[in-house]
Amino acid sequence: MNKRTTRVVGFVGSVAATVGLVAFAATGTGAYFSDTESGTIKGTVGSITVDAHLDVDLGTVLPGDTVSSTTTVTNTGNSPVDLWVSIPAVVRAQHALIDLNVNGTNVLTADYVNVGRLDVGGQATLPVVLSVDSSVDNDSHGALQGLNLSTGYKVVATQINVHPAS
Repeated sequence: MNKRTTRVVGFVGSVAATVGLVAFAATGTGAYFSDTESGTIKGTVGSITVDAHLDVDLGTVLPGDTVSSTTTVTNTGNSPVDLWVSIPAVVRAQHALIDLNVNGTNVLTADYVNVGRLDVGGQATLPVVLSVDSSVDNDSHGALQGLNLSTGYKVVATQINVHPAS
């Protein structure tokens, strides 16, 4: 080997040794500071549950009559709720001849009508009032036959400020 080759080999060897030592020093000692703290994450998933007695018997209603009854809803969940009443579209279509109010709100005007907030453990008595227009005659009577409120509506409970159709 000549002198020049020896120098190049020596230089390359020195660079390789230096890189190896730097790499070992950076990773091989394992010296660093650390600290760890532990904690817990707590939470409870809320529940929306209501108990309702929705069977309302308003009896036979004639033109010009107004009949009423009450239904009771209890919030048995662990979160406050908004209560909504929903009437099927086929019943809402007859609203020109009848007026149906639950808790003072005409429920024949929209898919869902908010009838109020119910706190945890709270109970609401919802008055149900049915009025038949005095202009109802034999021709329109057929449209009202079979109106059965015990199967014709439902009460829906949602989170506060959440619409049932959301």
